[in-house]
Amino acid sequence: MKFTMTNKYTYLIVQEMFEGVMAYGEVELRENGTRFGAPFHTLNGNVYTPLGIAQYSDRGIPDGKDVYSKEAIIVLNMVPGQTVVSNYINTMTSTSNGSATTRIEAVSDEITFAGFENITMAGRTFANTCKLTTPSNVKGQMSVSWVAKEFGMVRSEEQTIQGVPLAGTRNEIVKILSAP
Repeated sequence: MKFTMTNKYTYLIVQEMFEGVMAYGEVELRENGTRFGAPFHTLNGNVYTPLGIAQYSDRGIPDGKDVYSKEAIIVLNMVPGQTVVSNYINTMTSTSNGSATTRIEAVSDEITFAGFENITMAGRTFANTCKLTTPSNVKGQMSVSWVAKEFGMVRSEEQTIQGVPLAGTRNEIVKILSAP
């Protein structure tokens, strides 16, 4: 599937190898068609596993990646309002500028399952999207994302703690260029 988002980028959903695992990726493409970056994940039953992010140079050549440890999992059998914390290690490697550097950091993601929603955009209805919230980097705000089964993230935005969307923060599909 290929689509454009309100951030003006085109995305391509792929299934390919990431760190030796067949995974799904949401590839962000530059205007010239080269890859910019791609988060990769697997989905097995009720377990969503983010694997990491591949980064590419302005010519589309791999020049870095973030690789998450096996503890980076989200079990998708939560009930609305339930919060889980995922603690894992992120190993970041950059190969730009002719040298390789590696940095390791501990990550703790707090994710709350807000419920399921049907949302329609770009002429397509995404049934039972999983609405997730995470604390924002800005006090008094939260990041909200909607994830569609076998598709990935279809919308994201920042909201106040009371659930009021913040103007100018929504990013969502505006056009589906090709779909199965």
